[in-house]
Amino acid sequence: MARGHLKKALDGVLFIEKAIPAAGLALIVVFIAVGSGLRYLFSFAILGLSELTVIVGLYTFFLGSAGAARGGTQIRITIIDGISMPAGVRLAITKFAHAAGVLVCSFFTYYLVRYAQWIVQAGVTLEPFGWPKLALVMSALVGVALMGIHEAEYLAGLLRPRREIEPSSVNHGDKG
Repeated sequence: MARGHLKKALDGVLFIEKAIPAAGLALIVVFIAVGSGLRYLFSFAILGLSELTVIVGLYTFFLGSAGAARGGTQIRITIIDGISMPAGVRLAITKFAHAAGVLVCSFFTYYLVRYAQWIVQAGVTLEPFGWPKLALVMSALVGVALMGIHEAEYLAGLLRPRREIEPSSVNHGDKG
């Protein structure tokens, strides 16, 4: 019984994880259209609309990336699926790609932490809203760190001893 409730709750989270980026993209289109229309037709600019568009865009990007990675629907380079090669070579290429992903995410996580420390010391805010810029940077930090954890988890699964790896499981997020 509890398992059914947990599945419903996770389905709700996944729905929200997909709905928010879709709504974010719609908002970006509206913000750009309204901002451009007012600026060019009436020579009137809404203060802070471009910053708000960037903030919505960043949240849309990070939530959409996390949802795509979790669902295995992110853009993939599947060129090695069409090339005939031994399973060991295919596995080595896949391990290298995920290790590179872990390194890139680690690099950005480290520098986002350093940037967040600087923001706290300098007291930087997002003008004209007066919001602390730290909130935006922390959302980016969490997104990059979670992507790195996802890559590390997948890489750890690849490093476990296996008999063989099929081409369809290399790039499609299947762990089995």
